[in-house]
Amino acid sequence: MAEQEIIKHTKKVLKVATDPRKHWKDKVAEIILEIFIIVFAISLSLYLHERAEKREDRHLQDEFLLGLKEDLQSDIKELSDDSTSYIKTLNGFRYFKRLAVDQGTSDSIPYYWNTLYNTADLQPNDSRFQGMKSAGKLYVIADKKLLNDILDLYQEKIPMLLRATNMFSDFKVNRLAAFLENNLTSADKSDNNLKTLLKQSHQLRNYLSYDAFILDILERYHIVLEQSRLLIDEISKEVKE
Repeated sequence: MAEQEIIKHTKKVLKVATDPRKHWKDKVAEIILEIFIIVFAISLSLYLHERAEKREDRHLQDEFLLGLKEDLQSDIKELSDDSTSYIKTLNGFRYFKRLAVDQGTSDSIPYYWNTLYNTADLQPNDSRFQGMKSAGKLYVIADKKLLNDILDLYQEKIPMLLRATNMFSDFKVNRLAAFLENNLTSADKSDNNLKTLLKQSHQLRNYLSYDAFILDILERYHIVLEQSRLLIDEISKEVKE
């Protein structure tokens, strides 16, 4: 409608300007009026368009943030479970180190057996974030602190955690588990030569010194958990749930 009005008044300006029957003063007055109407129509059109864009951006922002909140809640559950798994792995490595120097009994070998083999790697629910980023739509997030916190989580903290866990998983599969497979007399966790290996193999004891690396992983899990909880609070405030 605004475009039609602009075209109509532009034609009128041209008509007035070329009308030989009108005095030049009358022409100037009419042309000024028509130009004013055109400028007003353009300004109104731009204003309405901007308002529509803002409403659309706000809708897109809220839809994205509410979905992201669900992703974060799912991630927190997995992060908590993984952290529990790494705590058990840490305790298991320390238990086997004590066992190597006769500072523990072999009763807990079956309980901690899987800590020598199991791996835990976060599978973040980040497809929503990655899609929004690839589409170049992250700008719709009005609160720039919230945007920076989201970027910090998905582009800094989670990748750092994944690098650490991937390295540790690679170590367990290709070095520790491979060593045990080649040197254990039996895969039966209740009947094998693990305790003897712990005493005799410097290599195995060295592998178990990776408990310090597990502490670093647990710290990274804690950082990601805290950032995820912070984002959930920020999102709730932004969308006013």
